[in-house]
Amino acid sequence: MPEKRKHSAMANLDASQAQTSSSPFLPMFETFRAELDEHHDRRERIIKASRDITAASKKIIFALQRVRKLALPIPQNILKSTESHQAIIHERFSSITSDLQSINAYRYYRQVSGGIQEWMESLLFQHYLATQTLLSFTDALKELHRLSAAPVERAPPPTDVQGGSETTGTDGMEIDTGNKTEDSPPQTIDLTPEDYLLGVFDMTGELMRFAITSIATSGSLPTSTSDTQRTPLTDLQSFRRLLSMFDYGERAGGFARDSSKKLEVTLQSVEKVERAMYGLVVRGSERPKGWVPPDMEVRGAGEEIEGY
Repeated sequence: MPEKRKHSAMANLDASQAQTSSSPFLPMFETFRAELDEHHDRRERIIKASRDITAASKKIIFALQRVRKLALPIPQNILKSTESHQAIIHERFSSITSDLQSINAYRYYRQVSGGIQEWMESLLFQHYLATQTLLSFTDALKELHRLSAAPVERAPPPTDVQGGSETTGTDGMEIDTGNKTEDSPPQTIDLTPEDYLLGVFDMTGELMRFAITSIATSGSLPTSTSDTQRTPLTDLQSFRRLLSMFDYGERAGGFARDSSKKLEVTLQSVEKVERAMYGLVVRGSERPKGWVPPDMEVRGAGEEIEGY
C-alpha cells in the first residue's frame, strides 16, 4: 500500500500556494499576459482586414479590365458591379483605424501594407482609365483618409468624490478645460510614400494586360480624343523611365528590395506590349489578311525584342 500523504506535507503545499498568490510579481506578469493577448488579437484583426481588402481590390481590377476606351468616364454598369467591393474596402479600413494609431501604425505596418498596396493598384488603375493620368500621392492620401475615417472614442470625464467632474463643478457650472472632444478630427490611416510607389509598380502590370487585350480585340491601342499620340504603350515606357530610378540592386532590403523586384516585372510588362505591337505593325503588314501562323512560328514567337 502506498504511504498516505502526511498532513504536514499538505499544510506546506497550501502555504506555498498562498505565498505564490500573494507574490508581488504575479500581477505584473498577468499584465504582460493581457498585453500579449491584446497584441495578438489586434494583429489578427489587421491581417484579416488586409486580406479582405486585397481580395476586394482584385475583384475591382477584374471588373475594370472590361473597359475598352481611355480618358472617358467608367461605364455605369462596371461601376455598379464594383459597389459591393468598394463597400467592403470602406468597412475594413474603418474597422482597423483605431488599431493603427500612434506607434501601432509602425508596429503593424507589414501586416496592413499588402492590402494598402493592392487597393492603391486598383485606385490608380481606375483613375488612369478615366483620365489617362497618374493619380497624385496627395489625392491618394485624401482618398485613404476618407475611407478609413473613424470617430475618436473618448471615455466620459471622471467624477470626483463631491459629485462634480472635470468639466462640471459641484455647483453645476461648466469648467473650460481646453479639451473639446466634439472638435477632435477623426482617426485615419496614413498612406506611406513606399506603399504608393509599390502600387504604381503593380499598376503597370494591369496596364499591360489592358493593352494586350485591346490589341487582341480591336487590333490597335486605345488613345484619348485630346491626344492621339499617347497610348498605353507610350505611358508604360514613361513609367519605365521614371521607375528605373528605384533600382537599388539585390543588396538592398525593405522598400529597396521590393522595388527592385517589382521593377523587373515592370520591364517585362513593357516588353510584352512592345512585342505585341511589333508583331501587329511590322510583321502584320507583311502578311496577307486572314493569315494564320503555323505551329513552328507560334512556338518561336517569344523572340527577344530590344526595348526603347
